[in-house]
Formats: sequence, C-alpha cells, structure tokens
Amino acid sequence: MPSYYHALVGEFLKSKRAIVLERLSVGSAADGFDVSPDQNEAWQQEVDILQAELAKVSKTHKSADEWGVLFEYKIGGRTCRLDVVLLEGRGIIPIEFKVGATEFTSAAKWQLREYCWNLRDFHPYCRNQKISPILVATGVTQPLVSSSELEVEDKQGVVFRLQTVTGGNLSGALGRAIHAFSREPKRPFKLREWENAFASPAPSIIEAAQHLYRSHTVAEFNSAKADDADRTLSTIAKLISEAKNRKERRI
Repeated sequence: MPSYYHALVGEFLKSKRAIVLERLSVGSAADGFDVSPDQNEAWQQEVDILQAELAKVSKTHKSADEWGVLFEYKIGGRTCRLDVVLLEGRGIIPIEFKVGATEFTSAAKWQLREYCWNLRDFHPYCRNQKISPILVATGVTQPLVSSSELEVEDKQGVVFRLQTVTGGNLSGALGRAIHAFSREPKRPFKLREWENAFASPAPSIIEAAQHLYRSHTVAEFNSAKADDADRTLSTIAKLISEAKNRKERRI
C-alpha cells in the first residue's frame, strides 16, 4: 500500500493517537512486518509531535486543516518509506524523523534529499511543484534554527534547503516552508489519487532480464544483430546528452 495512514490534517488533529497507531500497525502487518516495541515507540513520538506542532500551525493558518498528511509513504520503485508527507496545496513537505538521535548525520540528510529527488523526478503530481524537506532529530538539545528565508538548492529549482529541527521546533520550520511556498499557485489535490500516483522509477536488472526471457526465445537472442546493439548504445548516449543539457533524470 502507498501509505500506512492518510487523512486531512483537520481529521488527523481530531484523531486519537491509538487509532493512528492501529492503522500504522495494520499497514506494517500487510507488508509482512511485525511492529517492534522500538518502532511502536517511535510512531508514538512522531504522532504526538506532529499533532502538537500542526495544532500550532492550524491556529495561524486556517487552511492547514485542509492539508493532506501521509505516514509511512512508500517511495515508488524502492523498498523504503518516507516517515511523513504533508501536502500543503502549493508545495510538498517531506518530514523524516530520527527519534532519539542526538545529531543530524550526513547519512540522514542524504537519505531525505534522495526521497525529495525521487518525488521531484518520478511523482506526476510533484512535477514543477516546490518541495521543502524537514529533518527532525528528537534527541538534539540545542538545534541550529535558521530564521533566513529558504532557497532552492537543486539545479531544477524545485527542492528547498533542508531544515533540521527538534520536535518542538517543527512548527517554526513548517511556517518557513509555508512562506517559501507563498508565491506558488495553489493546486487542488485528491488525497487518494495523489498517494497512488507514484511512478516506479525503473525495473531492476533482474526484473528486466526476466521480462526479456519471458518474451523471447534463446534462438531469438542468438540471432540478434550487432548493429542493433550499436544503435541502442547510440540512442542511450543521445538521451544521456539531452538529459544533461535539460538537467533532467530519465528512465
């Protein structure tokens, strides 16, 4: 399933933590995973933090109740899941929690940036829509909180600078993301359609080979001509050159 839990923010704020946790557990079980005590504790903290911080945002931005919120959103074509995605209407806010972490590691930052790049390049509803990632480390005692305006940091001009905050500073980071989105057009979304729209980036080498062998005989492979390979390599080189010039990622 694309996410283990999804709702509008207004509904999420009214939901009891136990109900949200139950849906997260059901989603995990459907994927064949048992929920460990550590995972359950992490989800509890994530739900508590997000409800408390979104409630603050909702007081100053009434439209926040109409945002979408998704927990454990599956990145298309990968086995990993993004902790939380907020659909603000004018932009996307991916949030990754590191519960108990006492520092913002390079690996955690890189992980979240990769999630953003996958949303940017392969999710049809994220094309040309701004993305503002937030990394939350709950064990950090004195986070570096920037009050400066967010600026895009990718060549495509889509992904804003990653913000690093503790749980209690999340509302401030959300406020900065809202401000960064202020010049963007509002795009109505249907939550169920959005979460099911992720395109798979590409099949694995093994999957591609299995598909080829299901569709062709060994004799057909043996009769393949060398000039077909040359033509294929030439086409690939052309596509790579075009992608570089246009600053795109292609499948």
